[in-house]
Amino acid sequence: MILRDYQKCAVDAILSSREGNHLVVLPTGSGKSLVISESAYRLGTKALILQPTKEILEQNVAKMLQYVPREKIGIYSASMDEKTIRNYTFATIQSIYKVPELFKDFGLVFVDEAHGVAPAKKKRIENLETKKTHFEIHHGMYTQFFKDIGNPKVFGTTATPYRLYSRSVPYFHHGHERNKSKQKMFTAITEIRLLTSLPQPFFRDIIYNLPMQGLIDQGYLIKPTYFDNSKFQHYEIPVNKSKSDFDLDAYEEMITPDEDRTLDTIVRLSAVSHSVLVFCTSVETATRYATVVKGSAVVSADTKSEEREHIISEFKEGKIKVVFNVSCLTTGFDHPALDGIVLLRPTRSISLWVQMLGRGLRTSPGKTTCRIVDFSGTYQTLGPVEEINVFGRDGWPVDIHARGKTWDKKELYRMNIEIQKHENN
Repeated sequence: MILRDYQKCAVDAILSSREGNHLVVLPTGSGKSLVISESAYRLGTKALILQPTKEILEQNVAKMLQYVPREKIGIYSASMDEKTIRNYTFATIQSIYKVPELFKDFGLVFVDEAHGVAPAKKKRIENLETKKTHFEIHHGMYTQFFKDIGNPKVFGTTATPYRLYSRSVPYFHHGHERNKSKQKMFTAITEIRLLTSLPQPFFRDIIYNLPMQGLIDQGYLIKPTYFDNSKFQHYEIPVNKSKSDFDLDAYEEMITPDEDRTLDTIVRLSAVSHSVLVFCTSVETATRYATVVKGSAVVSADTKSEEREHIISEFKEGKIKVVFNVSCLTTGFDHPALDGIVLLRPTRSISLWVQMLGRGLRTSPGKTTCRIVDFSGTYQTLGPVEEINVFGRDGWPVDIHARGKTWDKKELYRMNIEIQKHENN
């Protein structure tokens, strides 16, 4: 295979890596599948390749077939209706985590979309009878599986090497006033940390990092065009009871009076686009909109797999112009001709923001940009997706950069919200 220069660099970083588990950060559309296949082939040992969905598994297998014949490739996935183990085995974690004994001879693992690897957590246990306290380690699905098969060498690839982290933070009702009587403490998922800086991180460091802007400059990704149609900023939208995300029902009530303008925008965008993907907050809203917009369809977690595959196929062929999407078609959805995205769903997650918008940045014949229309206030808070990046010193990531600023304490989301409040008071 002829690799692009950055792909060669990513593979070289994997081949020359030190002890421990490592992350490779490559934007959506950069060819992570090819980097995984090239690395696994050149390392020359049995390799287990994990991915979260059937769609990504099929893409990764297709790349590996360019290196080895089909008889050397195993697929262990219930969704693929196949359970074979061979020299290069592709699997979904949901299908294998309960049968680790079958994979104990794999000393090398690749995890595509590695931001899904939740780090182990310490849980404090108090014995009321003895009045003694001890800590227990609780593993996620991935880390428990790795432990059960003997702690193999793991390489992760992702476009989003960070996650929101829950902790207690001070909340000020009036801008940046420091009056303690007005200060409250609450637990909210507002802080952003790199996967390598979380408590007990699974990945040691980021061994290769390619910014999205670099791929745009080289012509491998399309530069998006943003249209901010937001009527509300994030600090005005209520959060849910757990304070882990927005109260999407409340948000829908806030934007419903402006529904005609929203639908008109979607229709006008579809008239100048090849394909339009709309991210909605609920199936009810998506279904209601689809009855108004001609040539559209709805995809959600409730959509049956056969119907979903049919809709996606017709969407890619251009027979369906607009797809209203609810909690689907983010990670792993590949439609290069997609050139219109509408955000009707607010998010506090940088990862989700990058994954959603990344769907529209792939190149395609005749495609010059991807128009992104945001009704959710997310663009005002997190900024252009291509400007979000991770910086580090000597291979160790230390900062997240976005909206023209560097946040060395990884508190990008909370700080931007506080700035918005200050500017509007």
